[in-house]
Amino acid sequence: ELKTVGISNIFSGITGGYTGSYIFSQTIFSLRMGIRSRLMGYVLAFLSLVAVVIPINILAYIPNFFFGSLLMLICLDLMVEWLIDVREEVTSAEYVILLSTFAFLLMLGVEFGIIAGIVLYLIIQKMGYDVGRNKKLNEDCIAMDTSQK
Repeated sequence: ELKTVGISNIFSGITGGYTGSYIFSQTIFSLRMGIRSRLMGYVLAFLSLVAVVIPINILAYIPNFFFGSLLMLICLDLMVEWLIDVREEVTSAEYVILLSTFAFLLMLGVEFGIIAGIVLYLIIQKMGYDVGRNKKLNEDCIAMDTSQK
């Protein structure tokens, strides 16, 4: 999905069109419900078409707090997944970079927060800490090297 969005954004940019973005929410909901079929995409496309074609405004009948609570649910779910659950999958240096970049984004805004995160990454990498590698992948590679000798 990310590759498709990236390729379409490249073509859209080259031709002077607007870029699109990836919608995490539908993928997250589908995965959390255990749906692995392409049928979900077809159903959503059909329902989206129906919502555009019918002559009434469906959203006028849905309370605004529903959309706010849905956004909060998605936000909290992503924050837990990306800030807490990832802890066991990265090195300590990577986790420090992750949390610091999140703090930089909150304090400095998106552009300067990302730049500050990249600068911190470069500093920590130059200090000799293990960053940019998957810890489990490194352990598997070490195990393969020792078994071949």
